[in-house]
Amino acid sequence: MIESMEFQSERHCIRIQAISGLVFGLFVAVHLGNSLLALSGSSIYDGFQRNVQAIYQHPIVEILLLGFVLPLHITAGIVRARDRRQRGESQPTTIVRIHRYAGWFLVVVVYWHAAAVRLPSLLYGVWPRFDGVAFSIEWMPMWFFPYYFLLAWAGFFHMLNGTGIALMRLGITRRALGAPQLRALGFMAALLITVSLLAFGGVWFDVGTPMDSDYARLYLSLMEKFLK
Repeated sequence: MIESMEFQSERHCIRIQAISGLVFGLFVAVHLGNSLLALSGSSIYDGFQRNVQAIYQHPIVEILLLGFVLPLHITAGIVRARDRRQRGESQPTTIVRIHRYAGWFLVVVVYWHAAAVRLPSLLYGVWPRFDGVAFSIEWMPMWFFPYYFLLAWAGFFHMLNGTGIALMRLGITRRALGAPQLRALGFMAALLITVSLLAFGGVWFDVGTPMDSDYARLYLSLMEKFLK
């Protein structure tokens, strides 16, 4: 009886993790697609962002995503990690380890990243659009370039692999993507992310003076007040 209850509990946890991951994965996909538009210039990037933000930054949608769906997904992942540890799981494959490492990295930074992006707009009416990202890369390239790269790549890989696993767990597909496909797509994503970040850095075209943007002035003034 106890084993049956534990099995049912684990099955529910897997379904919760799968469904919440698929829902939040839609937001991640839109976010990553927006980042790739940096190659088309600031006007296209900002225009697309304004349009999609009207949807995912709607108060109800945003509260559901950040206050319900994402915490549910994180909690299910932590519970399953605890259960694996208690069972003494065998050595996972390289792909599984990368998937989990990417997930833990995202857990650490996702709400910090959300606060850095949303609080300026909520409190001061300043949105970090193309010039906001360009400012951060120009201001501290040794920190923000690798940070943005890891954030985007971890989000992409965890979403891609997780989507395949979720669809399989829910019985929608028979199998997830194999390791060769994941490696190839992961390499392509790394290349596209790098090229996009170089666009923010002004390598492919002139990005103006991001240090003079509204977001830069606000961010630097807040940093100055904080450090006093």
